[in-house]
Amino acid sequence: MMDAFNIDLEIVNSLEDISDEGLLSFAEMLDEPGDDMHIELSIYAFFVAFQRLGSPELLTSALVRAEGWVAITSGDHPERHRRVKILDVMTARQEEEAIADLEETIRAAREAVNATPEDHPDRPALLNNHVDGLRQRYSRTGAMADLEESIRVAQEAVNATPEDHPYRATRLSNLGSRLGDRYSRTGSMPDLEESLAYHREGTRELGTETPIFSTRRGPTLVR
Repeated sequence: MMDAFNIDLEIVNSLEDISDEGLLSFAEMLDEPGDDMHIELSIYAFFVAFQRLGSPELLTSALVRAEGWVAITSGDHPERHRRVKILDVMTARQEEEAIADLEETIRAAREAVNATPEDHPDRPALLNNHVDGLRQRYSRTGAMADLEESIRVAQEAVNATPEDHPYRATRLSNLGSRLGDRYSRTGSMPDLEESLAYHREGTRELGTETPIFSTRRGPTLVR
């Protein structure tokens, strides 16, 4: 992962031995415009600080600087490939962190649902939160297991929501969207028909002029 960097070995060893506070101070000291060596050292220092301290902000700092460095590097620059590789390392690590956070969100949401009695008034909202986490992970990984679970949980959320509940329409639309996602993957006409039916039912219950519905309807139509 670190072999893409071209940092003097003496500096590498010094940063390994420096205190956390000293490492942060060094990284922040480099947070000024400079030449290519200065920029690369800044990216490296922030990334090393992230690896040691685990703060997402430090990874973001490294990523932003890597993006800027690549942006000012011409297409025929002899170092462009290496700089793009550094950016790829930053981007891949950020994606790993995002997935790890999402995994924890899904775990916590599932745990909250399992700990809540079926007749508890908060259960439909907890189910809906769980659907959202599964949806996000499916959009990242394309795992059918997540899509299938999101449909099952979305259906449970609709079933548990009273017909006069103000959020029933959005939960109907959510279920319709998940079925639409499955139609997009499988081409199943029953999924398409059910998806449209749930969207229509949501429209009838909420009305097209209601802000909550209008903000959700666009991206939730079958795609």
